[in-house]
Amino acid sequence: LETPLAVLWTAKLAYPELFKDWDMVKATQDFYQEFFDWQLDQATVDKMLKGTGMRAAKS
Repeated sequence: LETPLAVLWTAKLAYPELFKDWDMVKATQDFYQEFFDWQLDQATVDKMLKGTGMRAAKS
């Protein structure tokens, strides 16, 4: 379901000059609010976009 965000993130990473005005934090917050009814704070989105904990072992 998050594929549209992944495409935007990749585009911003590959072509930063073309997407310099695109706010990935806001786009991520809006996406999760719209589709999951979740309100994500800045710290959570920052961790998501950096991939923090993505490869950590799950208990």
